[in-house]
Amino acid sequence: MKKPLLIRSKKRNKIKYYLFRVRFLKTHIFRWFLHIIIKTTYLEKQFKLLAIFLIINLINKSAISKHKNVCLLSSWTRSVNNFTRLNRLTFRDKAAKLYIPGIVNANW
Repeated sequence: MKKPLLIRSKKRNKIKYYLFRVRFLKTHIFRWFLHIIIKTTYLEKQFKLLAIFLIINLINKSAISKHKNVCLLSSWTRSVNNFTRLNRLTFRDKAAKLYIPGIVNANW
């Protein structure tokens, strides 16, 4: 017997949230490292200013709410597959030319 839909959707959302957080783990570690550089007193001002500049640029990339999936080849933001990081048009083109292993054209 299947579990109720509400329980399955909650579990699915937890897994999705966890995978979403793992994607941004490197940026959080990098941000933590830059904050340590800024707080140290024996480094030169040039290093501190560079770290501040990197943190400012990192804000736009590391916010989960501002993140958009972008196609690796065509840089489209619409209909991007999370697994291949390609949008539907480039995915279809590469699959037709057999550049993606394991993908076969399906004819109905």
